[in-house]
Amino acid sequence: LRICKERGIDVYFVFFPLNPASASSVSPSFNQKVRDFLADREKRFSRFRVVNEIYVGKRESFADQDHLSLSGARDFSAQIVSRIQDERERLP
Repeated sequence: LRICKERGIDVYFVFFPLNPASASSVSPSFNQKVRDFLADREKRFSRFRVVNEIYVGKRESFADQDHLSLSGARDFSAQIVSRIQDERERLP
């Protein structure tokens, strides 16, 4: 991140999709620690942005336990592209 900052390179962090069963096994305290860690990085590195919140997809958006189906991947990708475009407008 330091090198990216020095070179003016934007960095976008994207939470990968979780299916509802996997998401329910992650403790709220762990999720908060991750959010706090990333918030600290956003403060320290002006060109670092968290694009999305922890993403829990619908069960029907997954082809299996871990992988999005084609339609789920399209939906997720469209959301991420839109959010990155929004973030790019806010960066210095």
